[in-house]
Amino acid sequence: MKNHFVLLFFLGLFLWSCEESNQTPELGIPEAVAADSIVLSFVFVGCNRINDDSKSTANVPVLQKIYKEVAALPRKPEYFFFLGDLVEGKHLVKLDSELAAWVGLYQDPKFSKIDDPDIELVAIPGNHEMLQNGPKLDGRKVEYPLAGTTEVWMKHMARYMPAERVHCYQNNDTLNNQMTFAFEAGNVAFIVLNTDTYNAPKAGQTYGREGLIPMDWVNAQIKKYKAKAGIDHIFVLGHKPCYDTNGKLDPYHGGLPEGKTLFGSMQQDSVVALLCAHNHVYDRQQPGPNGNGTYQIIAGNGGSSNSQVKDLVFGYSIINIMHSGKIQLISKGVAHANGDAFKTTLDSTFLTWEKNVVPFAAW
Repeated sequence: MKNHFVLLFFLGLFLWSCEESNQTPELGIPEAVAADSIVLSFVFVGCNRINDDSKSTANVPVLQKIYKEVAALPRKPEYFFFLGDLVEGKHLVKLDSELAAWVGLYQDPKFSKIDDPDIELVAIPGNHEMLQNGPKLDGRKVEYPLAGTTEVWMKHMARYMPAERVHCYQNNDTLNNQMTFAFEAGNVAFIVLNTDTYNAPKAGQTYGREGLIPMDWVNAQIKKYKAKAGIDHIFVLGHKPCYDTNGKLDPYHGGLPEGKTLFGSMQQDSVVALLCAHNHVYDRQQPGPNGNGTYQIIAGNGGSSNSQVKDLVFGYSIINIMHSGKIQLISKGVAHANGDAFKTTLDSTFLTWEKNVVPFAAW
């Protein structure tokens, strides 16, 4: 009898120790949650360009690190969204050669294995691909639309736009809106924005305006997906955010002139999140009036420098759509360009419509 008690004691101790260690360390979530299978996964990151003399102007060590790690994930993501500022740009000749070099790196199997038929790249232009420098306006930094950038982008990057996409048609200006589109994947809808759509200067003006999006089409597309049977989650993606990292609307160079309207539309029709970049940091917030609802997630920590941040953390972010309907967010990072793999978890939570119970603390 005594031996039975001893066996039972050690059996209980073993089961307890298994329960304590029953974690998924790389995700930081319990095994019970991990058992809720992933039905769709996608990576998103932006802002990898640096001002150097390399052919691509990419931060090559960080870009390669991101590519290699994403390509080696145990469950490959269906999509890899690159949220703009891939290259330095700002000039048509430079933009043309830099994008060609960038594509060369992406396709080079010696550089990484990211060019995988199981991982679809969706490339989104940023201000560095669409705009040019110009004079300040009322003392503020301003950039201006650069004619020809749409054609150069489409020349190199049209192959990285989903074939099944819904094209943007607004005001018969289809050519300038080629990089704004929408598509579906399972029960998820994606609306992809060119947040610096080319627009010609009006009569008597030298430049067009930065930060323009086809708002009427975007709003209609959000409502269409909201009403469509079988679509449970909607994401909007683009380079520029609506809010700065302090939670204030930015209608100038740091954001969108129609940011208030866009975010109001997303909040009204239950869009999960605006996924964006532009600021060279990672940030998560729910800017709604009650601190709940639609998220804005800035993933601009893809490798570009930031003189305002002392300890810059480069990385990438993942969203997993779970079979249960839960939406899991994980952001991985490393504190310097030549460090080890992205071992630091910058953020890990589930994206609930209610105010998130896991506060995000900026690094």
